[in-house]
Amino acid sequence: MPIVAIAGGTSPTLGRSIVRAIQSTSNVNTPIILTRHSDSAPKTKWNAAVRQVNYENHVSLVAALHGVHTVISVIKVEGPQWYDFQLNLLRAAKEAGVKRFAPSEFGLGPLADERVGLLALKGDVWDACQESGLEVARFNCGIFMNYLSMGCNFGGDEERVQEALAGLNDVEVIWDLAGDKAEEPLKCDGSSPRITLTDIWDVGKFVAGACELELGQWSGEMEMEGETIEVCKATELLEKYSGRKLKVTKVRRKELQAKAEAIDGMRIRKQVLNKMIAQFLMLEIDEEVGGALMEPTMNKLCPWVRAKSVEEYLQRCWRK
Repeated sequence: MPIVAIAGGTSPTLGRSIVRAIQSTSNVNTPIILTRHSDSAPKTKWNAAVRQVNYENHVSLVAALHGVHTVISVIKVEGPQWYDFQLNLLRAAKEAGVKRFAPSEFGLGPLADERVGLLALKGDVWDACQESGLEVARFNCGIFMNYLSMGCNFGGDEERVQEALAGLNDVEVIWDLAGDKAEEPLKCDGSSPRITLTDIWDVGKFVAGACELELGQWSGEMEMEGETIEVCKATELLEKYSGRKLKVTKVRRKELQAKAEAIDGMRIRKQVLNKMIAQFLMLEIDEEVGGALMEPTMNKLCPWVRAKSVEEYLQRCWRK
């Protein structure tokens, strides 16, 4: 069976989701995990074999990719290392004879590369992928639906926390259940923009489905959609199923632009993240396909994958 290597696959979010989904398919592919070399690195994770690598050592990477058919990267490191690791992995994949490569994307569409400062290098990585001669794809899913559960511990029920958050441990984007509040972007005409939300578990299923497609079927931009919904409607559904009343603040582009510009030049992590979130919200206000709206490309290519809607996700999370 073809080997699919998931770089950064020990992550409890996308790594676990993709590995689990591949293992659940009809014995088409075998997942393995690539992780950075460490004395504490496990030999197996999520019931998959683990290969230790040094992302700064070309020989190490080529050896680890021996016999691999497809490389899916979910590497998440802060700073310029992310860029270097991606390009090093791509070069090694080509030398090792890998057929397919997907860089670490899994977020907003390509317009974010131009308008969100921290994501600028993603465009350069994608250019390198397209010039590599490999069959490549970048998987974008909009915003993780799991942000609807950020800040909630579900009464200490770890099973429900895992199902709802899928390992997501990040800053709050739009919704903050710990503070019972939400910050909703508002369009110039006063209406609520639509955004695409996809559950992390469903992202894994779509990627597993893509790995089952025949060579030649990867189309480059392979976006996926859980549901495209107005932000205010998602908030209403969250209040309905959680039983909570959120304090909702509406923010317009002018406020977000001023916030982002005020942080220019600052390097404190919290400030950099706040600027990124402001730029995210402005991208949502733009309401453009390739920004915060996804084309259901993967939904059409893999019709056997049925992604959850926001209401279905919340019903499952907040079941009695």
